[in-house]
Amino acid sequence: MRITIFRRLLSMGVLYILSITILVCIGIFFFTRNAVLETIGHEARTVAAFSTNVANDAEAWKSIQQHNDRHLRLTIIDPSGAVLYESERSAAGMDNHKDRPEVKAAFETGESHGERMSATMGVSTFYYAVKAPNGYVIRVATEASSLQTYLYGGFLVAFLLTVIYIISLYYVARRMSEDIVKPIEAAFRGWTHKRGTRVLKHLSQSYVELEPLVETLQKQQTELNDYISSETKRRQEFSANIAHELKTPLTTISGYAELLKAGYVNSVEESLSLGEKIYNASQRMLGTIESILHLSEIEADMWGDLLTAVDAKSVWQQAWKILETKDQVKQNQVTFAIAGDIPQVEGHPSLLLEMAVNLLDNAVKYSKPGDANAINLTLSQDGGMAKMVLTDVGIGIPADKVNRIFERFYRVDPSRNNAKVSGTGVGLALVKHIVDVHKGTIEVASEEGHGTTFTVEIPFK
Repeated sequence: MRITIFRRLLSMGVLYILSITILVCIGIFFFTRNAVLETIGHEARTVAAFSTNVANDAEAWKSIQQHNDRHLRLTIIDPSGAVLYESERSAAGMDNHKDRPEVKAAFETGESHGERMSATMGVSTFYYAVKAPNGYVIRVATEASSLQTYLYGGFLVAFLLTVIYIISLYYVARRMSEDIVKPIEAAFRGWTHKRGTRVLKHLSQSYVELEPLVETLQKQQTELNDYISSETKRRQEFSANIAHELKTPLTTISGYAELLKAGYVNSVEESLSLGEKIYNASQRMLGTIESILHLSEIEADMWGDLLTAVDAKSVWQQAWKILETKDQVKQNQVTFAIAGDIPQVEGHPSLLLEMAVNLLDNAVKYSKPGDANAINLTLSQDGGMAKMVLTDVGIGIPADKVNRIFERFYRVDPSRNNAKVSGTGVGLALVKHIVDVHKGTIEVASEEGHGTTFTVEIPFK
């Protein structure tokens, strides 16, 4: 940021001084040119007036002929165009000047001036011609080189001043950019400082203009600290949960294996029983690991190119066929009904089936024991989205837990080893990521003791 401000200040300053220098040089040129023409014009008018008064005075004529200025050249031309006097060379043998532009115009209008290459001197020359009352034309000339000398001097001074200005501007722009960025850098340093609140408060008192920025940074700092604390807590809970999920079956396996190793098993039946328990525990641990790996695969977003047209209604029907044989479905008299219909959605069949199975399984697990539990799915269209609303009448979710149910290994039931509610706590996390893969949305609404509603929206094919 400092470099950007410095470059812009420097470029603006350089552009400004170059523009001013060019304008000044153009002004100097025209001012000097007009001054030169005014000077030789005044000289020509003076000589013309003088020659009028002494036209027949031989001494005065002689003094006119002796007129010579090291910068000016005097020429006197009669009405026929013949040169009567030339201060730089002898008039004898000079060409007739009647057709010279400035001379011709002076005979016609009384005065004229111009700039052209001198046929006599062979250099670029300024001319000013004045017609005297006696009919002669008095012409005064000066070489353009004299004007160029003045201009070179003026341009040299302007160039030196420009260089000095740019060098000074470099250091001024550098200092200004540092002064501009300094409070902003201090604000961001204060944002991450352990005593940032005090730093930001002092900064807002010193720079009133930064008060809105400081307020925003303070708000973001508070939000960031809260987020970090929340994420740290969730990470700790996640570590504790996954450690528990893996430790429980490992403890079971280790305990039963130790019994076998110590020789406490005296019959084949006991060996088979312990073997079955070890096998079940290992399968539970393997299922947990597979769920973690599968969740990682979905998070890697490797399914985007595999989406195709899927009949969502048939997916839900297939999911229920997988679950309807569970003992808990019969025990709690769980029924499933679908209302409405929708066109095909853009999705992956196996992922959508997994989503449906997890949501239905969640509704079955938390159904009310011994009661008639109805699970209803309503299919409808909402713009370009397929809307699937799954409602159950189970035990519901506490209000303070609703926002966390999509976290990995988060279990609403505080008793993790509750035999009535089995699972790894990964199911709803998988559902959330599957919906994200399909560029959809999922929302949950629940009332403890009265049931839960999941609303899933996925784009149509």
